[in-house]
Amino acid sequence: MEDHPKSPELISPVHLVGIGGVGMSGLAWLLKDLGYTVQGSDKEDSIYTHKLKKVGFKIFIGHHKKHVEEAKSVVYSQAIKEDNPEIKRAKELSLPIFHRGWILAHLAKKKKSIVVAGSHGKTTTTAILSYLLHHLGVSSSYYIGGTIKGWERNACWDINKIMVFESDESDASFLYFHPWISIVTSLDDDHLPFYGGMDKLKFAFEKFLRNTCSEGMVIIETRTTSKISIPSSTKVVTYGIGDGEVMATSLKNVQGGVSFVLKINNKNMGRWFLPLPGEHNVENSLPGIYLALYLGGEVSQVRKILSKFPGVKRRIEKVGDIKGATIYDDYAHHPTEIKRILGVFPSHRVRVVFQPHRYSRFSYLKKEFANALKGVREVVLLPVFSAGEKPIPGADSYSLLSLLKSLGVKCCYCQTIQQAIEYLHSSIKNREIILTLGAGDVWKVGKLLISQGGEEE
Repeated sequence: MEDHPKSPELISPVHLVGIGGVGMSGLAWLLKDLGYTVQGSDKEDSIYTHKLKKVGFKIFIGHHKKHVEEAKSVVYSQAIKEDNPEIKRAKELSLPIFHRGWILAHLAKKKKSIVVAGSHGKTTTTAILSYLLHHLGVSSSYYIGGTIKGWERNACWDINKIMVFESDESDASFLYFHPWISIVTSLDDDHLPFYGGMDKLKFAFEKFLRNTCSEGMVIIETRTTSKISIPSSTKVVTYGIGDGEVMATSLKNVQGGVSFVLKINNKNMGRWFLPLPGEHNVENSLPGIYLALYLGGEVSQVRKILSKFPGVKRRIEKVGDIKGATIYDDYAHHPTEIKRILGVFPSHRVRVVFQPHRYSRFSYLKKEFANALKGVREVVLLPVFSAGEKPIPGADSYSLLSLLKSLGVKCCYCQTIQQAIEYLHSSIKNREIILTLGAGDVWKVGKLLISQGGEEE
């Protein structure tokens, strides 16, 4: 599919194919702020389409060629295929058709862009940075792959010169960006079927860093520096737990989150508090803290703002309580992420409801998923959430069920979300933790379970 026509300019009305996802709905907000007339379609309603409808966006449920008849330009997401009837009709009408990532990068050229990339931690890193800069008055322009709790939307275009973007490496669209400041949170074996191997994924990240403005800087997690080549022409700042120029040490789990000592270039900046659980979240906070200080924030001011960060929806989010059990939800969809999340909870009390995401990822990481999940009280498996992919032989939840059983893990398979809810409701134990994991719609399990007599958070 053509990523962008010769003319880079969008023309209203703009039709977004796949508007119900977090990325495309965020783009809808940005375009609206810029004065465009925006409409869109998706195969089904979502929390994002509901929000957009409330403020007057025209949303079509289902894809049909008639939906683009009044459009002057079309934007599509990665999940949309060439045989989509709206894409086919747009081509027949000779409408300019753009990839979402290309449009975002085009908009980024109008700002001093801070672009976050990485296999894990992008959304929380972007959210904390956006939250700090907003409350410092530095910038209220942001594009996040999730919603900060208490904020109505995940993207906003304001008059500020600086803007924070979360990028997407899954389809290499992060290479459209030429950031003022690049942040790389991690590099792991994800999206390998798209790239064709780890070496090509590494090369893509190296190209992303080379795209960074020479007057800007690269901020990179310390362990990742050994995995990719970093351009010598750009200022580089490393960060991490116990290592890096921006470093968190002496971590303590305290009520409501984690406290830690911050050091920048070996200078002790005192003890800080992050109201989120997990060492990985402390790591995710470091680029934001550094840039908030770099862009003029006072230490005491930045420390106070960070201590009030409310968290991000679907990131270790407490859903509620039912029958003495507590339900949490997280977007984790890679073995590394699952291990990090499980490290926050006492494993003997945890029942995981896991929905694998994408056949392509599941097919080559199946054993790693099984190893990540072992040690919990029980695993309840749902079918693979396809995200628009076609099934791959052997890449189904039954195969993971067999692997888990071979490792001695108590587990079961539920064909539907409703089946999972009924099973959990009939077997809830006092003081246990029910943790729903996955990038699909597994979050519905907790919400619907709580609606059957629980107390919502």
